[in-house]
Amino acid sequence: MWQGISPEAFGQYPDRVDLLFAALRFHQDMKSLSELRMALLTDPEALQSLIVTADRRKLLSALLATLQEKQLLESGLRSSDPLLSQLLSAQSSFATRRQVLKDGLIEIVKSLNELNIVPMLLKGSVSLWKSTPTWRFQRDIDLLVEPAQAAVAQNALLSIGFAPMAEQDKAPHHLQPVIRDDVPASIELHFATSNPRGEKYLPTIEYVTNSELSKTEYGSVFLPGAIEHMLHIVVHNHFTHRNATYGVSSLKGLYEFAWEVENASDQTVMQMYERARQAPRLLAVVDFWLAAVESDFGVKLPAELNVPTDAILRWQTHRARLLHGELPNLVTAYLEETDMIRARTSRMPDLLKAFWAPMRDILTAPILVGYRHQARKSAGIDME
Repeated sequence: MWQGISPEAFGQYPDRVDLLFAALRFHQDMKSLSELRMALLTDPEALQSLIVTADRRKLLSALLATLQEKQLLESGLRSSDPLLSQLLSAQSSFATRRQVLKDGLIEIVKSLNELNIVPMLLKGSVSLWKSTPTWRFQRDIDLLVEPAQAAVAQNALLSIGFAPMAEQDKAPHHLQPVIRDDVPASIELHFATSNPRGEKYLPTIEYVTNSELSKTEYGSVFLPGAIEHMLHIVVHNHFTHRNATYGVSSLKGLYEFAWEVENASDQTVMQMYERARQAPRLLAVVDFWLAAVESDFGVKLPAELNVPTDAILRWQTHRARLLHGELPNLVTAYLEETDMIRARTSRMPDLLKAFWAPMRDILTAPILVGYRHQARKSAGIDME
């Protein structure tokens, strides 16, 4: 949590998702930057609330990077201001933490390579290896190995000092996480890219088939193709983490997706979109996410990619709930999901799936105990 606020006071700062959208937006003109600067300067608690809002969603490192890039820190705070010092210190801490994580990843890769295991990197581990984006925050390091190599790979981690995490069990798609005191993240060895909820929309075999070998002085790894990497962000959040079930979204996931789309070629984005067309439910969520990143992160989409109206309207409704801190009920979330799926298919088998797949996700979710807590957990929001 943000070091300038005590845990007791953390909850007193209101969510300012509107300011977070404005701060993280790509392609801002001078007018919008001036409006953001004034919003932060005229309200004494606005900047602090913005920081807390970003921190709750694990986007503080991204926020600090963009505030510095847009020179909003220097123009908004005096050099003697304690808050500026705290922010710069936090930014330095993030950079140091990433370097430690990268060093840990390199050590792990080398230990696996010595056993003729070449892992594939997943999610944030890709950014560590490529050193971009530098703001990407992660709590774990994810690596994919062949199922037959999983036990050997886990033993390799144990042999270099990692130990199983207490109260953390294995999952349908990865072994029990391990941890070591000098690496500030858990390590998850995957034998599938996603759990069964996500696997059906982006199979591991497709992920592996389209990967690329990266040989460096640090070792050898496989990196996911750009299309699969973008889609995995969507699948991981919307299906694996149950965003669909609770009718929520991870702003961290959305921003990471926005950055990937913004920095990809138009051809790659269109290829990603064509791949999403293979499954009506995947196409529905990709349309929804594209509506979000175009509307509130200012991502420039290819000219030939027109976001459907129903996706835009769904995002507007969803956005309004975000700004007011509201959660939909299960019926609302289900209807919003199925309406978009049904609009993208006319085949009877797919129509049946449109009703059944989201319902099955609801029936297998922990919806009866701590619903609000589970929904916020699904969206990746820390409230304590």
